[in-house]
Amino acid sequence: MRRRSLRCEHSEIPSASSVVFHYHSDGVVTIKPHRQEITSAGFRHRFSRLNRRKNSNSRAALHRVAKCDLVSRGTEKRIEKGIALLASHEELNNAIPPARTSRRELALLFGIVILAAVLRFAFPSRMAIEHFDEGVYASNIWFSEEADFRYPARHLYGPPLLPAFIEWSIILFGLGTLSAKLASLVAGTATIAVVWWVARRWFGAEAGIAAASLAALSDFHILYSRAALTDVMMCLWLLIAVGSVREMFASDRHRWAITAGLATGLAWATKYNGWLPLAIAGSGFVLFLLISRWKKQVTTEPRMGCVISLIAMALTAAVVWSPVLLDLNNRGGYAAVAANHRGYFGGLSDWLPSLFRQIDNHRYLEGWLSCGALVLAIVAAVVVRHWTARGFTWNESKASKAEIGSVPRQHATGGRTNWGVVAAILLLTIASAVSLGSSMTIGVLTVAVIGVRLLGRSKCDETTLPFCLLAVWFCGLSIATPFYFPYPRLTLPWLVAAWLGGGAMIGWTVRKIVDNNGGTATEKQKHPWWILVGSAVLFCGAVFLGANRWTERGIPGWQSQTGLKEVAGDIAVQVDSESSGRDALILVYAEPGLFFQLAVAGGDSQRAAIPIGALIPPTESPTTPTYLVTGPNAHRAPNYNAAISAFGDRLQLAAEYAYRPSDLVLLNWSSPSDPVFPGPKQRVRLYRLR
Repeated sequence: MRRRSLRCEHSEIPSASSVVFHYHSDGVVTIKPHRQEITSAGFRHRFSRLNRRKNSNSRAALHRVAKCDLVSRGTEKRIEKGIALLASHEELNNAIPPARTSRRELALLFGIVILAAVLRFAFPSRMAIEHFDEGVYASNIWFSEEADFRYPARHLYGPPLLPAFIEWSIILFGLGTLSAKLASLVAGTATIAVVWWVARRWFGAEAGIAAASLAALSDFHILYSRAALTDVMMCLWLLIAVGSVREMFASDRHRWAITAGLATGLAWATKYNGWLPLAIAGSGFVLFLLISRWKKQVTTEPRMGCVISLIAMALTAAVVWSPVLLDLNNRGGYAAVAANHRGYFGGLSDWLPSLFRQIDNHRYLEGWLSCGALVLAIVAAVVVRHWTARGFTWNESKASKAEIGSVPRQHATGGRTNWGVVAAILLLTIASAVSLGSSMTIGVLTVAVIGVRLLGRSKCDETTLPFCLLAVWFCGLSIATPFYFPYPRLTLPWLVAAWLGGGAMIGWTVRKIVDNNGGTATEKQKHPWWILVGSAVLFCGAVFLGANRWTERGIPGWQSQTGLKEVAGDIAVQVDSESSGRDALILVYAEPGLFFQLAVAGGDSQRAAIPIGALIPPTESPTTPTYLVTGPNAHRAPNYNAAISAFGDRLQLAAEYAYRPSDLVLLNWSSPSDPVFPGPKQRVRLYRLR
């Protein structure tokens, strides 16, 4: 609501009486006498606190009753000052979220979360441990105290939190299909609700429901929610941490600093880049101060309080993460982990090819569901905006109705929607998603909302802080991620930031085209037909050129991951038939996923699988039937053929199995833009060791 649309209506107020400000959705501020006596100094203090505290970013603060005792001198001037202060927080670009949520909005969110859960838990028979890192994280259960209850060198691949969740899931629910995946499935589903909370607190109700829709129907996120990898769970903690950072900066309560530090520590204990919330918090606060100085506006944020909160957050995160660091000190320290990670960093010359490959990865992993995510986001935001406009939220509570009853609501229209513009936006969005890809379209929306909010003419106040956090999060990862080897899953933190930015832009646009304050209910809408026609032409062209790619992909996250599981079953049958029920030993080289599947297939047989880290010929012949298994990870090693040759005639090829890896694994090795992609089937070789 613009400041010029505010009107003040009040009854006769004694010169030294206490008054109550009631802010209404139709632009009316009602001022009524109040019995409580408060000094004029208290009046100024309350409004300064309203402007400084966390809740100044929410409608809750705007709807709280400001009680003040106005002295006779300057009464009208102070009333105008109070109303102007309220109005300053209702600029449209500030996107202030409501404090309370309507039942209808919660019901819509519940439906979106249920839809997200169905998409992630569907077809459990197609899920299996296949990825290299999945095998590392899921195999703790097979190792005794002598091996420290963990896969060998597991600390080089990830911290212990996710493996611990998987281990306890297997202990509680058995070696079923979902046990090893349950932690990621639950974290992926919970992410939808947390995305809604963060986007709503930062950018408004419309942005919250739009961001949740983008996350729920994301093919990319569905795929990795169905994988026993660290990325989805780390993104959940990251969202909670950064969402708490905003509350921490905008509030005098240090509990949010503890919450942010706790979530950061959990993210750090899930993945080694889990310290990201600390970087986002510090950089976002610095950017906020720089922008406030650039726009020559004095910020009301207590800077020293924010610094103290940052220190408290960092200390809490360090305490939570300290057990992981102590454990690493017994295994070569964090330097060993850093040395392993340095092997995956590329130079500046690799940055652009890595960026283009990540773009190709996203385009390849997106089907019609990702396109539908943008449509659902816009439609859901329009619906929520209509509910807000028609009074289905807190502003039509019994208390507010009683207060508004005596006020003529000249601007209450119940919401007016320019459906021509809505249709045009839907068509343009689908056209962009079909041509550029859903993730790239959301990324463009994020860049647009950051640029408009931070570089535009809007003033710098507390509502600028979320955009600063979003800017350093999104832009920082856009620059940093391509320096790493282009594993698709590394872009998940970037995608989460894009959901927030895309939701913010959709929410801002919806508030523009669904007006609940201007004009009268009978005023005729003007539909820009030429925009609608142009959008329809672009939509038809984009669909004609790129629709096949979307329809052929289907839902990539539902692709079968059971290739290695089937190979492990075939290997177990052959080894059992050759050993005739005797003890048999299977050495698995460089294939943790295959080791996990062989261990699961062991059952009550005398066959045992052991992972090995090097191909070294034994000095003596084995006394029990012994086999060696190698897979695609070993075959790509440059010294593989030489290592196999070193065994001489003591190693005999017993069988070879062909299988097709899922995209979860395949995109780690090759780019979808390669002309030969996905290439020939991968092979697993079974050798007899004599």
